[in-house]
Amino acid sequence: MEAGHVASAHDLSAHDLSEGGLAVSLAESSFGHGIGTEVACDLTSAELFSETPGRFLVSVPSEYSAEFAAALAADAVKIGQTAGDSLKLTLKDQAADLPVAELKQIWEEALPCLMKSKD
Repeated sequence: MEAGHVASAHDLSAHDLSEGGLAVSLAESSFGHGIGTEVACDLTSAELFSETPGRFLVSVPSEYSAEFAAALAADAVKIGQTAGDSLKLTLKDQAADLPVAELKQIWEEALPCLMKSKD
C-alpha cells in the first residue's frame, strides 16, 4: 500500500480456521473482493486443512504489519500477503496457484450439486 493510505474494509479481515482450516479460510477470505493471496508457510498440504480450534487468519494493511506483529508477539505468524487474483501457496510438500474466480465458482456450486437428486 502507498504511504498515507487510509485502510478500507477490504484491507482488513479476520476469519476463523474452524471449517476446512487455513486452506478454506484463505479461499473464503478472497471471495468478497476477488483479491488473491501469496502464502509461504512451513505446513504440509494435509496440515493446511487442520481445523485446530482457536486459530484465526487476519489481514492488516502493510503499514500496520510491524505494529500488529509486535502487539501479538509469539501469538502471530506472518504467512503471506494479499496480491493478484490467485491463491498462491508454497508449502513443505507442494505448491499451488489457483485462480480466485475458479475457487469461488467451485465453492458456490458445491451445495447445489450435493442437493441434486440422484434418481
